[in-house]
Amino acid sequence: MGFGAWGMNPLNMIPTILGVCLFALVKKEKAGAHVNAMMFSTGIAPLLSELLFRYPGTEVVGFNLLGILLALLVGLIIGFFLPAGLGHAPNIHKGYNHYSAAVPIGFTAFFLRVVLYKVLLGKGIETMGELTSFTMADANFALGCNIFCIALFALCIVFALLLGCTPKDYLKVLKEPGKGVSIAEKYGNAAFLMNVGVYGLMIVAYFNLAGLLDGGAARMSSVWTGMTFGIVFCMLCTCNSGSHPGNVWPIMLGYVVFSYLFGWLSGLLGVEKYGLTIANQGILIGLCYANGLSPIAGKYGWAYGALAAGLHYLLVTAVPDMHGGFCLYNGGFTAALICLVFVPQLEKFCKTKEERALAKQTK
Repeated sequence: MGFGAWGMNPLNMIPTILGVCLFALVKKEKAGAHVNAMMFSTGIAPLLSELLFRYPGTEVVGFNLLGILLALLVGLIIGFFLPAGLGHAPNIHKGYNHYSAAVPIGFTAFFLRVVLYKVLLGKGIETMGELTSFTMADANFALGCNIFCIALFALCIVFALLLGCTPKDYLKVLKEPGKGVSIAEKYGNAAFLMNVGVYGLMIVAYFNLAGLLDGGAARMSSVWTGMTFGIVFCMLCTCNSGSHPGNVWPIMLGYVVFSYLFGWLSGLLGVEKYGLTIANQGILIGLCYANGLSPIAGKYGWAYGALAAGLHYLLVTAVPDMHGGFCLYNGGFTAALICLVFVPQLEKFCKTKEERALAKQTK
């Protein structure tokens, strides 16, 4: 639902969902067992819209036979092969990225962009680029988003308390490293619902604070757009897989530190106005996917989580150049690339928090 503001709609979701159904039919498995794959497959919806309405030109031509057949064929192929890719994705990031679906979707988008545009047409395609100029400041919309989110997440906390979650129970969740875990299975549904509420309020608070730090109340209004409102709920998708305030605050810290650090360095190089501030739309949205790296903070410590987030900050607005904006899981794909480079170094040179604690006890 979070991608409703990003161009996903029932029409461009259908082909890949049918592709996953075809996979289940061929493998003689129940389609219901692959509902997650059906939903994740829709992350490549922008490509299907391009094929349906524009390809091979640059002008929108509307429904046409070639577009319908091409979108259906490509969607079926992507959906058919996605379940295998989802199963293999954790081998790439070793469980340190909560957005596993971004791996096969991101590489598929990269591959198809090259084949369909670079090879067949000999040209590139406009990417969604850096959302540096996207503001659309609307105080009423910002107020509405805050009221809706705060009320919703406060109710989650109330119902969690009614279901029996105590502060002591949630404290256990906050100490969870977040790697390869289901919060609901390990701590119970009430603790999971409490995490949705507390974590959700933390996200809302960060968005508002980012706007205030970057320019005051007026800037705070510009933080809230359809895209950032939707991305709040995308960020909450990891509430059960291990993200919580205890391992996400280092991710937020890393983004803030790197934005100010590189803004300062940019000024030294003579740039008058630094674009990638913490309230920039692309950076706010990037942060919400950098939270997928929270297992690094949970497993190795806050400083390593902040560093991983900083690396994510540096890449997230450039990665769309790889897939042409066809992958809606851009930040999750960026997180996978960070894991590909950073996790081997952590495993080779650094000790986990448990290993450091054990070494301290031994001494």
